[in-house]
Amino acid sequence: MRHQIKINGQRKSALRQGFTLVEVLVALFVFSLLMVIILVPLNMGFTMMHLGKAQSDVQSATQEVVDQMRNDLTHAVYVFPNAQISPVTDKAPYLYYDSSGDTKHYGPYVKLGIPEITPTTAPASVCGVASTDASGVSNLSRLDMLLPRTNGVSILTPLQPSYYIVSYYARRRVVVDTNGNSVPYHPIDNPIVLFRAQIPYYQSDGAGYLMRGSSFNADITNNRYGISCSDQGSWWLAESTNGEPNLEYLTESPSGYTGNDFTLYGSHVSMLPTDIGMVTGFDYRGYDSNNQPITKSFYPPKSTFICADTNSDGVIDEVRLNVLLQNATPGSSGSNGPQINLPQVVDLPNVRTFANLH
Repeated sequence: MRHQIKINGQRKSALRQGFTLVEVLVALFVFSLLMVIILVPLNMGFTMMHLGKAQSDVQSATQEVVDQMRNDLTHAVYVFPNAQISPVTDKAPYLYYDSSGDTKHYGPYVKLGIPEITPTTAPASVCGVASTDASGVSNLSRLDMLLPRTNGVSILTPLQPSYYIVSYYARRRVVVDTNGNSVPYHPIDNPIVLFRAQIPYYQSDGAGYLMRGSSFNADITNNRYGISCSDQGSWWLAESTNGEPNLEYLTESPSGYTGNDFTLYGSHVSMLPTDIGMVTGFDYRGYDSNNQPITKSFYPPKSTFICADTNSDGVIDEVRLNVLLQNATPGSSGSNGPQINLPQVVDLPNVRTFANLH
């Protein structure tokens, strides 16, 4: 029913008028435009804040790694070579002569013909470099040293080597899962990280070398190369086919051992937070050139620790650290986040010749 209103003596209909379709569309367009103007800068702001925090995190992690390594190096009484370095490796145990009298070099590390090293594969697989299934290699992303012995409060004088080897080395965060299956490299889910391992090798009561079964837990004598596959003393020098060490099991007490040396000195810790990894030389995209999923377990990192004998006396007295880390952004399908490269030269004031340590 229409209601009539009398205006100026005339009757008109009082009908409520609504918005036309054109007016609704115009209003929606204006509203959308305003949302774009407001939300785009806001989203950019959040993104920049996230990237800024990611860069700050990786900067802090890199600095902490370098500080820890520098602190250990400046106290070290001996640093093992990680490559052929003349004249350091021009003598025992790195130098030998074959049956023809030709000069040959051992090590410093042993590459094995197995895809990865685990507590179950190592006992049956690790052989000396003289073995037919192993070869001597360098590893510039690894650093092994002996720190000075202490009385729990201060460093003993004269300087003596500690009862454990300190090793910085690159490895996947997780090598195998709880079912024993290999966990392949992924820059976010399973990155390459830097570990610091303390490998006990000598009994703290001075009674002699620590044993794992019938062999040394870690042999640092001049007999550590060229040993048989049944001798476990060279395990700490071993790498997989892809160049990945795994020292974790050497830091843990072997079955049946009743002493407290592993409890006192053995440790194995990651130097990096969970969202930070080492930059590798591989541009990960999840699939190879044949569009097949990437399943390779390990890719060597770009970080390097270059050892030098600056005065040619046969002792490493300088290490050039070049630590390159990245913060990978979750959900980015493996693309790299912010990267930080922090080089530093460290002098080693306390190093001694190997003969003076024992």
